[in-house]
Formats: sequence, C-alpha cells, structure tokens
Amino acid sequence: MTTHSAHTYRINDRVTLIAPPAGDGALAAGDLGTVAEIHGDPPAPQVAADQPAASLEPPAPEAQHPIYADIVQPGTDPIRLDVIWDRGGRTSVSADQVEPFVALGRFTRATVAVSAAAARRGQQVAHLWIAENIGDFAPHPGARYERRRHITREARRLLGSIAIGQRSLLDRLPTVGDLTGLDTRVQEPAWYEAAVGDRGPAWRLLTDDRRDALRHVYSRSFDEALRDRVIDLCRVLAGPTGDDRDLAHLDPAGLTAGGTAVFSHRWHLLDPDLPHDAPTGDGDGDFGALARYAEGYVGVLLEETVEGTVFDCDRTTAEAIVASQQARRAHARERIAVTGLDSAAADDAVERWAAGMFWDDDVIVIDERVRSGDYTAVRRIHPDGDGRYRMPDWGWYPVDPYACDRIHGPLPAPSGGPGWVPLQHVPGVRLADDRLRARPLMLAHLREDSLSVLGLEYAGEPVAVLDAGEEVTVTFLGPDFSEHDLRGYAAESTFDGTPLTAGQLLQTLVTDAETAALIAEMTTRSITLARYLDAGGLHLLTSIAVWPAPRTTAAALNLGRQLTAAAELNDPDFTDDRTGRWELWTGTGWLDVTPYLDDTDTGSTSVFTGWLTQPLSEIPPLQAPQTLSRDRLVDLAADHGVLLPRDGDLPALAARIVTVLHLGEIR
Repeated sequence: MTTHSAHTYRINDRVTLIAPPAGDGALAAGDLGTVAEIHGDPPAPQVAADQPAASLEPPAPEAQHPIYADIVQPGTDPIRLDVIWDRGGRTSVSADQVEPFVALGRFTRATVAVSAAAARRGQQVAHLWIAENIGDFAPHPGARYERRRHITREARRLLGSIAIGQRSLLDRLPTVGDLTGLDTRVQEPAWYEAAVGDRGPAWRLLTDDRRDALRHVYSRSFDEALRDRVIDLCRVLAGPTGDDRDLAHLDPAGLTAGGTAVFSHRWHLLDPDLPHDAPTGDGDGDFGALARYAEGYVGVLLEETVEGTVFDCDRTTAEAIVASQQARRAHARERIAVTGLDSAAADDAVERWAAGMFWDDDVIVIDERVRSGDYTAVRRIHPDGDGRYRMPDWGWYPVDPYACDRIHGPLPAPSGGPGWVPLQHVPGVRLADDRLRARPLMLAHLREDSLSVLGLEYAGEPVAVLDAGEEVTVTFLGPDFSEHDLRGYAAESTFDGTPLTAGQLLQTLVTDAETAALIAEMTTRSITLARYLDAGGLHLLTSIAVWPAPRTTAAALNLGRQLTAAAELNDPDFTDDRTGRWELWTGTGWLDVTPYLDDTDTGSTSVFTGWLTQPLSEIPPLQAPQTLSRDRLVDLAADHGVLLPRDGDLPALAARIVTVLHLGEIR
C-alpha cells in the first residue's frame, strides 16, 4: 500500500511500526525502532512552472537526505528503511509501513495505548496466577512460614525449569483466549475502548486489517508481560535478597518497638488496584497475599502513630529512601511536563505534590515549603550517636519481606541483629530491648523531706525501687532480677556505641522517666519542651518550657529561629559555633527545628518574615513531679491496710509497699 503523508525520515529518526511485514511474527504494530539505513531515491517533486529550474533537479542521494514517503508514485519501488527495533533485531521495511514516532497518528496512538493496557492486564493476571498456583492462595498445608518455605521451593523449581529449557509450566499460563468470556475487559470492543478512549479511532471505523493488528498487539503484549512478570515474581518468591536466606524472623505480625522489620509505603505498590492491606483470610494478620512492593527498607520500629509507624535506619538505607523520593519527584516531573506546562509551573506542581528530600553532608533535609504553603517548612534529620536516621512519619508500615522486589539495608540474622531501642528522651542511648523501664511510683507535691522515688520494671513487672537523689541507688525486690542481671543488661546497652555501666543505665532510665513525667504534666497545660543538643546530638546543653505549644510544623520551625536568635543575643559565644541543634517535643517525638542554612547563606539564619505565629511567652512555673514524701507513702500504705514505721528508710519503705501492694503500676 502507499501512504500519502508529509513524513520525512533521516538516519537515527525514531519510527513506529504501523503495518508489520508479512510473515514476521516477531514484530507488531506499535513497535518502536531507529532508522539505520535508507535505500532508494525519491522522485522529483512536481513544482510550479515559474519556479527556478535549479529547484527541479532531484537532490543528490546521501545518508542524511530526507525521504519523502508521500511522493512515491504508483508503479515505482517504495523507499525502504533499515530499522533497528527496540525489542531487538533489524528489519527492512517500506517507508509506508512506519510513521515518525514524534508525529503519532490516531491509529498509532491507539496501538501504543492497547499495548500498554495489555501489559498492565498481563501483570495483574501474573499476580493472580502466582497466588493461586504456587503462592499464598495455593493449597499448602502447615503453618504460615512452612507454607512460605514451600512457596520458595516451588518458585525455585520453576526458575530451574526455565533455565534448562523446560517450559511446561509456563505453557500452562493463561492467554487472552482463556480469559475471553470470563473478563469483560478482554471482550471486543470493551478492551479496545477501555484502553484507547478518545485517543484513537472508534472500533467500528477500523478496517479488518487494523482490527487484526490490534488484536495481535494486545495478545502479544499480554503474553509477554504475563510471562515476564511470572518469572520476576518467582525470582522474588525465591528470595528478595537474591539468596536463600530465611526471612521468617522479619514477620511483621507481632512486631513491637525495638524490633527489626522491613518497611514500605503505598507509593511503592506495584499495582495499587490489587488488595494490599486486607488479611489473607487465615487470621494471621498478613498485609495481603497479592501485595507487591517495588522497594522495602530495613529498620527498627520506634513507635506507632496515627499516620503509621516511625522507624530508624542506617545510612545506607536512608540513602535509598532519599534516592527513591528524588526518583518519584523526577518521574512526576516528566509526567507533568508532557501536559504542556512550562518549566516553572511543572516544578511548582512537583513541589506541591511531594516534599523535596536531599543530603546536606550527613544530614537529611526535607523541604516542604511549597507543599505546605509555608515558606519556613524546612526540617533536618541528623544521625544519632550510632549513625542512624529517624525517618519522617509519612505513613510507613511493616510489610512481609517476601512481598518486596528489592530490600535495602542490612538484614539481621534470625538470632541476632539490632534488637535495641532508643530511649525517647535521652539522646545517644540505646537499650538492649524495651523491657526495662523506670516508672514514677506516684505524683506528689514537693516537700523538703521527700525524695524522687521510681519503680524499676522488667517485662512489665516491678523488680526494684530507685532512689533518684544525687546518685541513683537501687533496692531489688527479689531474686528474679538482681544486680547481676542489671549489669548484663547494661553491657548490652550503649551510649554513642559504648556499653553502659549499671550506674549509667540507671541514671539514663531515671532521666527518661522524669522527662516523660514532666512532659505529661506540661501537656495538660498546653506547654511543651524544647531542648538544645550539641553538634553530635548526644549531650543536652539546655532545655526550656514553651507556652503555648506550637500547633503546626511551620510554627515549630519558626520557634526554632526565635530560640536561635534568643541564644545569640544572650550568649555572645553562641554565634561562634552554631553546629548544635534545637529540638521540640511534638507529642510523638523530637522535631529538629534548627534554622536551615542553605548553600547561599553567608552566615545568618534564613528568616522568612510574615510567618511569626507562635511568639515565646512568659512560662508559668512548673511543679516538680515524680516525688514521694515519707508521710505520703506511709499514709498510702495505711489506706491499703499496711502499717509502716514513719521513721524508716524511704527506699526500703517504698520497696516494701511495692512488694506487698504491687503498686508498681501506679503512675
């Protein structure tokens, strides 16, 4: 056939195949390729009689000569193009069998859309086929991770069969013909209309040849996507780490603070249309048998919030998270650019869609100024003493590691790995686990004859009483937890990577409990706490009460600038070393509110006027909590029928009343 169009071709031009060569099953309409060679000369174009004679001469044939496909005359040999196809191979085609990729016709756009829709459908069917044949929906007896091991073996068997050329299992994969009549999305013309919409000609207007070409495109794209995704999923089920390590110990079910898990986010779902947060039906709390995540990140659970979970991770994992956020933004920028928005508008749209995230030396900077509508919303995430980063509360959640195509970060061995947890209010300290805690026995008014008395709990049971005077002393309540146990626990806990002594451990537990009690009392009065740490984030230099507590991130960041400015005025030496940082308690964690200095800063903090919404105010005096007087303790015991001497040693009295009345749960 001859196409009458104004398309021109040069070597290295991108073209789209619109009419596959007869007998070539490897090519289909919609395939993309690059022109490698051009064969044949175009005839001289017809021109007006008054045009200069020189223009009537055909141009000399050369490699870079434009080819006019629309002037091929009947009876002449068509211009032929040697095209290197993106899917592989090189074929000679007539110029009227292709069209420029940059000048897509309606049929070509329809072909591309059909191919993309078929590929998406093939990937969805691949997930279902895997789940029903070798995955979580297949009939596997036994406990959850016994089934998982069986799934892993089946996936490896399939991959091994493919490697040696045995394709019997792949031949059982469903085809478009198998789905016809079972799924309206592959019934004509529904599948065509759903894929193309108004981007191409109506199905009723297509010739039989073009309908056949589109059916072939759909079928081939579906089959290829299905087969490729099945192979990919088998590789993943065989182990996302690329080896045969058992990841059962990273099961998200029953995960508690301090436990290591693999975390991901909804934006990493490979197919958001598939169920991803519903139980599998066996009551084990799985996150969905069909859920697949492109990325997962190894981290330690710190806490659960309304938005999701908060975890920390090492530098390598943090780099992967930052890179992923940058890639998401870049991909969004490409999608927005094709809509025709100018560069500035496209950049602004991306900023409104997702926060910027980048590195400033060893600090993660999160820029949410445009997204929040507040041009002060820039925060920094510093590494702690162990070089770990607390990820922002963006709705992360723990997932089955086998559901991730790729896992970033060091995977702990089943019997080891970081099982420690940070103390919330003492920077740089990591405990062996979350079972040992100091709790105030009760809150009472401060009196001259009172001491700060706290209960020491292990796994929720009272094991000792702490006298938090100038030095912390301990009175153990029984043999279940002794000084030997305390020293062993301290040796497994660290400050800035160095094991703690028993005395240091007790002091940090008391400080954490006292700070928590202070914050709890302050919260009832709309007050919060701000603290200033040294450059390493390990040592508390000062802290102040802030009233009223900032209600937004923008107000908190503005408060950080005010705190910095106040420190500069009150301490002349402060301007010589501004490497420390201000942090503010937000109710769930400590937020770094230090003013951000960008690359163009000459030494002064970046202050955006007009956003001062939370000025510092006069702070009302606070009453010291977690104190217990001797008389109050004796009266409390008497109320419960226990008589104690009023002249006894206070820690001993506290130990006795805790033992008899089990008052360790009193707050």
